[in-house]
Amino acid sequence: RDIFYINDKKQFPINHLKEIFTWRSFAIWFMDDGSKTHKAGSLAIHNFKNQSLEIKDFLYDVLGIKCTIQNDGRVLYFNRQQMEYICDNIKQYIPKCMLYKFEVLKKSDKLLETPEEDNQQPITNLND
Repeated sequence: RDIFYINDKKQFPINHLKEIFTWRSFAIWFMDDGSKTHKAGSLAIHNFKNQSLEIKDFLYDVLGIKCTIQNDGRVLYFNRQQMEYICDNIKQYIPKCMLYKFEVLKKSDKLLETPEEDNQQPITNLND
């Protein structure tokens, strides 16, 4: 809380995160606020819309992710090529129970039968 709230206002602490932000960090953030379609993806940054340009630059500087800002600074948009790049780098951190974020959670024999088994199984390919 001390890092993300300054004077009781939520901020994206770029200077603090530059040293510790990893693909795992991005995967967790994406599972919370992101989504993928067949052609692209997005990340909601509503609470940080005043910092959208800074966050866009931060993602490029730290992880090499290119994106555009949409919806009046509330959303970061990733084209298909960038989503492939993102998926290749975060797939090891995504449990099967979060596949719906990637529009691939369907009734499928790829998923395990019981929620207990399915809960924390990492996936191998987000581009299926």
